[in-house]
Amino acid sequence: MRRVVNDSIGYAVGQGGKIYKISNANSVGITESAISNNKYVSLFPNPFKDSATLYVSTSGNKLFIYNSIGLTVHEEIIHGRTTVINRNQLTNGIYIYQVVEQSGQFTTGKFIIE
Repeated sequence: MRRVVNDSIGYAVGQGGKIYKISNANSVGITESAISNNKYVSLFPNPFKDSATLYVSTSGNKLFIYNSIGLTVHEEIIHGRTTVINRNQLTNGIYIYQVVEQSGQFTTGKFIIE
């Protein structure tokens, strides 16, 4: 279940029922987040129709993609510093991604498929 509090904050349910708070729920563009010191995740373009590229500062991360009801719709190991997220069978909508480092640190973000 997704509950929107106002125009700039939303919530989504992830793997194992974990609840994620999403700030600026209506914003689009380049999504960039810090995992830890000098490490980052960036997704471009956002929104996208066919594919987007996810950039990470370290290799060996694991990528999870969740749909709007929290189901895992894709997971992979990012062997290099980039990976392409292809639309494939994903329908239009908002998705949550989670990048998990080998150390267990993680970051989450959102993207939109048009």
